[in-house]
Amino acid sequence: MPVSRVALAALLIAAAPLAARAAAQDERERLLLQMTMPVPAFSVVDLFPQDMNSYQTGGWRNAASGDGTGGTVTASLDGTSMYMDGTLNALAYAVRGFPDAHDFDMTIDFTIVKQQMTPDDSLVVLLRYADPTFPAGCCFGDTGEVLAASGLRLDFDLGRGTVTPYREKNYGPSVALAPLTPYALGFGQPHEMTISFVGGSLAVDVDGVPVGRWRTPNLRSGRIGLEVYRIDMTVSRIALTTR
Repeated sequence: MPVSRVALAALLIAAAPLAARAAAQDERERLLLQMTMPVPAFSVVDLFPQDMNSYQTGGWRNAASGDGTGGTVTASLDGTSMYMDGTLNALAYAVRGFPDAHDFDMTIDFTIVKQQMTPDDSLVVLLRYADPTFPAGCCFGDTGEVLAASGLRLDFDLGRGTVTPYREKNYGPSVALAPLTPYALGFGQPHEMTISFVGGSLAVDVDGVPVGRWRTPNLRSGRIGLEVYRIDMTVSRIALTTR
């Protein structure tokens, strides 16, 4: 018996919610499967300057009191490293574009080659930086830093001789996760920093000596990077292995 157009329309209307629910259930199951599947480990060794193209780089300088070169990231003159120029009164950054890492081990080979010798001289290691934004220009304060929706800033305050982990949240001012830890990072000599960040456990060593062990929120995955302010630093190698 032929079905009238009115009856057919009624059948289609009745079936539409069922189809929508089925599609929603399929999508839910797909997302749950992705969440429970193990993320493949990723390992990379960046040698500089040849691997600088894997990083988003930039910075700013204070035109009124700078030397005209600060706020840049370039190949070193001898071609053996990446040169991050944070002097005078400048900030430079290098943030890796891939992967978004959660649990990982990281090694950084670097040398601080110049300091302004002010209280604000600093090296910051950016960890789990989710959806970062980059400063468009000078100057000071939180708007002059690399910000993120979520992440952790490991701040080596060279001018004050301390190291402190800070939580980055919603592109706002970062909040200290622990009291200041006294630590003097040597100037003019090569260093190797190793970082292990698993769940909410952060461990940092420099030249084989423990610097700090901290408990942190179990932040979501994000990018890794470096930021310097009022110092110049060369980086020859960064190794990253996710777990």
